[in-house]
Amino acid sequence: NLSGRLPSSFGQITALEALWLYSNQLSGSLPTEWGQMTSLTALSLYQNNLSGRLPASYGQIKDMEILRLYSNQLTGSLPSEWSQMTSLTELDTSDNFLSGRLPSSFGQITA
Repeated sequence: NLSGRLPSSFGQITALEALWLYSNQLSGSLPTEWGQMTSLTALSLYQNNLSGRLPASYGQIKDMEILRLYSNQLTGSLPSEWSQMTSLTELDTSDNFLSGRLPSSFGQITA
């Protein structure tokens, strides 16, 4: 099992297409710098101890298809910027502490 915080330096790996770090003991917040990983199509961080708000910067990852963040301790609401992930086919944020309304801009996702 991996533990510790997610390194913000991963944001510099712009050619990375998939990252699976699920079912570990990772903690801390989601690094805003990861929004620079614009080649990312799949990110699975579920079943960890991640906390904090969802970074608006992830909306820059236009090719994101699968984003699994369930079973953490994430708070806040879904950023409206995430509707810019126009290739998104799977988004799972269940079993967190999210609140608020689903942004109306999500109705514009055509994937």
